[in-house]
Parts: sequence; structure tokens; C-alpha cells
Amino acid sequence: MRSIIVLLLLFISCFARTFASGWEVSIHNHEHAFLARTHQDGLSLNQAVETVPRNVRLASFRITLNEDDFDLQRELHEFLSLNYSDQLAEALRLGSSLPYANAVALRVPLQEAILASSLAGDISGALASRCECIASAGLEKFGFWQKNGQLVVTGMVTISTAECVEVR
Repeated sequence: MRSIIVLLLLFISCFARTFASGWEVSIHNHEHAFLARTHQDGLSLNQAVETVPRNVRLASFRITLNEDDFDLQRELHEFLSLNYSDQLAEALRLGSSLPYANAVALRVPLQEAILASSLAGDISGALASRCECIASAGLEKFGFWQKNGQLVVTGMVTISTAECVEVR
């Protein structure tokens, strides 16, 4: 009986597990690096940044945004609610029926929301020791729908970096 309970708990824990994520590092020609967040366990953000040699520029971070990113989805929704409430209301009302031009018009507000997110804050913090900073956020192949009254955004996010300007 005890073995059955243990097996049952193990089986249930596989489905109850929270969203896993980690970072992979790609270094190209010993000149620049890209970090990609995966939906698997991996390096922490700080560990991934630390693996990039100081003489290699960390060019960008790539994130596949999906509905399992609960905290980031909540932050995007809150940012849009505060700063772009009319566009958010229309997107929630029309969902995937939103006209293409209106959907594209959400790209810039979503990019602003990404830059204001805790994810961008974490990346900024990790970059500080390298004298690099976030330069911009891009969003491509994005889509959205409504789930439980909130906008759910999917797509490919690229957070590009730049070298800090050192004041002498």
C-alpha cells in the first residue's frame, strides 16, 4: 500500500510542478554571446551571464513567451491596464478577431511592458557587473488571447544589450 501511495504522489508531482526554466549560452566566434531561456531546468540567469567571458559581448537574451510564464503575463497585463487601458480593453473584447492593424499597434506597448517587467530588471541586474545594459526589447511572431479576463501574450522576445558608457 505504501508503494502505491508513493508512486501516486510521484505521478501527481510531475503534473503539479511549477514552470521550469533555465538559460542556455551560445557564444559565436569568440565575439558575441546570446542567452536563450528554455522551458527546461538549466543555468540560472546569473550563472549563464557569468559563463560568458568578459571579452565576449553579451548581445541579447531570447525568451519564448507563453502562457506558463504566470508572473510575466501578470506584469504585462498590469502594465497595459495602467498605461494602455483602451487598447487592452479592445484586445480583450475582440481577442484573436482583433484587426491586424490594431494587433500590430500593441507591439510597442508590449515592448514597453517587457522593458518594465521584473524579467528586464533581473537581466539589468545580471548585466551590471559586465558594464552592459539593456538597449531595447523586440517582439515578433506574437499573438494573444483572453484567459480568465487577462490578456495572454505569446511570441518571441529579444532583449538586446549595449555596452555601458563609462564616465571618467
